[in-house]
Amino acid sequence: PIAKSLVDEDYIDVLTAWIGSLEDEACKIPVSGLEWSSAVNQIGPVEINMSNGESQPGDGAPITINGAYFPLGLGVHAPSEITYQIHGAYTSFESYIGIDDSIDPCNNASVRFEVYTDGSLAYQSPVRRAPDDTLFVQVDLVGVNEIKLVVTDAGDGDACDHADWGNPLFINCPECELNGPCYDGDPCTINDVYDENCNCVGTFQDSDGDTVADACDICPDFDDRLDADLDGVPDGCD
Repeated sequence: PIAKSLVDEDYIDVLTAWIGSLEDEACKIPVSGLEWSSAVNQIGPVEINMSNGESQPGDGAPITINGAYFPLGLGVHAPSEITYQIHGAYTSFESYIGIDDSIDPCNNASVRFEVYTDGSLAYQSPVRRAPDDTLFVQVDLVGVNEIKLVVTDAGDGDACDHADWGNPLFINCPECELNGPCYDGDPCTINDVYDENCNCVGTFQDSDGDTVADACDICPDFDDRLDADLDGVPDGCD
């Protein structure tokens, strides 16, 4: 409120968007914040929210893949395996993957990322090398009890194979929420909501019955389609 009878509409819009963002993020769980059931790494431990360093915990660097920075993630040295028991709690897994920039100027790195769900291969990346951009991975987890994140040395040795799972997330959002803020693309409709098929639809209000929604009426209470002199102003408001 900016007065007893006035509402700050801009503030309400910002507040509503912020609340919506909290609801959306609440169903995206950072994997790096969860405990794994087992982890195997070629050199040093699996690092949380940093790249693989040398042999000691916490000796890595911020995760960057070909210049792209990821504040959350898992830094490994291939070959590696990280297993999580999820007991059907999530609908999907997503992550960005690639070789960490910390190996520069070594150009020998080559890895392959794999995701196993309940022991079956659900995703396998092409071979990733140092100059390659990130790839985005998304894997269905509906009904899955165990997920294993694997990085192999791609069959040519493990020199410089520092690999990252960038911003890995477990998702348990309803499909509607995954579509982001509900906006049907029509500025004339109001109260946009998801329908039973998760499609975003808005309320169409047309008080004067001219098939033009009230929010976009040029001439309220008159038929906007009637413009005898073609000047862009409906006859009722000429």
